[in-house]
Amino acid sequence: TDEPAGRGIGPVLEVKEALKVLEQKPNRPLDLEIRAINLAANLLDLCLSDSPKKLQEEVKQNHGNGIGWATHILQSGQALQKMHEIIKAQGGNENVTSHDLKPGKYHYEDKSPRRGIITDINSKNLTVIAKILGAPSQKGAGIFLQKKIVEKVTKGDLLYTIYSESAYNLKEAKESLLQFPIFT
Repeated sequence: TDEPAGRGIGPVLEVKEALKVLEQKPNRPLDLEIRAINLAANLLDLCLSDSPKKLQEEVKQNHGNGIGWATHILQSGQALQKMHEIIKAQGGNENVTSHDLKPGKYHYEDKSPRRGIITDINSKNLTVIAKILGAPSQKGAGIFLQKKIVEKVTKGDLLYTIYSESAYNLKEAKESLLQFPIFT
C-alpha cells in the first residue's frame, strides 16, 4: 500500500484507532474501517459458501452479501461486543474505550515548512522511526499522522506527532528524521 490504513503507527495508537472503528466514533479512520469491512466480507462470503442454504438465504435477504453483513455486524455493535469478550477472556479490561488509551508522555510535533500537497509517505522510514521511538516493545511509542497522501498543507500545519515512553528515544527519533523523512 502507499500509506498506512488509519493515521496511527505503534501499539497504542493502532489499537486506539481500531477501537474507534468498533465504537463507530465520528473521528474514526474511515480508510481502516473500509479495509476491515472488505476483509471481513471476504471471509464471511467464503464461510457462507459452505454454509447451509437456509443461512445463505437469510443473509442474502437481510444483508444482500458479505459486505452488507459485515457492515451490519460493525454498525450494530456486535463487533465491539465481541472484542470486549475477547479482551475479557485474555484477562484485560473489558470496559476499555479508545478514549482510555494514551500514547507515550514524551512527544514532538512536526510542522510543515511550506504549503503544498502530500505526495508520498515513506513507509520504510515510518517503520524505522517507530522502532527508534521504542515500538513495539514500548506500547506508547509511535507516530500519529495528521496528514496523508493528497491532503493539502499550509505553512505551519501539523504534519505528525511522534510519541515515546523515553526521552532518549524521542531525542534519537527527532535526530533520525533528518536521515529518514516521513513525507515528501
